[in-house]
Amino acid sequence: MKKIMQWGIGILGVAAAVGIGYIGMGLISDAHSTDKVTTNAKQQASSEQQTNKPKQQKTIFQQIAGRDFWFTSGAGGWRTVMTINEDGTFSGKFTDSDMGDSGTDYPKGSMKISEFTGRLDNVQKVSATAYTMTVSQLDYDPANVTTIVDGVREITAEPYGIGLNDAITIYLPGQEVDRNDATYRMWLGTGGPYGDTTAFIQNEKFTLPTLFDTTQHYAWIVYPASQV
Repeated sequence: MKKIMQWGIGILGVAAAVGIGYIGMGLISDAHSTDKVTTNAKQQASSEQQTNKPKQQKTIFQQIAGRDFWFTSGAGGWRTVMTINEDGTFSGKFTDSDMGDSGTDYPKGSMKISEFTGRLDNVQKVSATAYTMTVSQLDYDPANVTTIVDGVREITAEPYGIGLNDAITIYLPGQEVDRNDATYRMWLGTGGPYGDTTAFIQNEKFTLPTLFDTTQHYAWIVYPASQV
């Protein structure tokens, strides 16, 4: 009887131990479950904050970076092409060909050429489609240096269409066109490189970015339109 009592107590002890173990496991499981819920809640809150974070608006340079601005009358053999980067720096090339100006050493004619780089600064937002700025830096090779390249006489020149300290206004698509503006009439009124204003004007608004040098009264436009 004594042995049976000991065995019974042993069984009860085992049962109690197992019960306590389950309770302990339950507590551990609950604790881990709480941690997981808390972690997931934090992750969800962080995700919601990232989703609700307002997007940073692009700068004017980021909106036009990598596109070619052309300055040309649409007639003759000259043009200046310039590309603006996201940081406001720019690079370009002016060429003016005259195949009739030839000689023994340059039977293929002559060409004025200017490769330049620079920077735009002092940006001011005038409206949603207009920004003003100035040319704070402009670098190019000295003018009137002559070399013969593949039968063409190349003569270095100053950049045409832009100058140091010039005031610049860039218009984005949606800007209303002022057809009475003398600069517009001179350089874009006949269509510029497109030859037709309908290529970049609809409902009396520009459909392409344009650049006006308001100091020298020059007008540039993105070309070709496929870049937009």
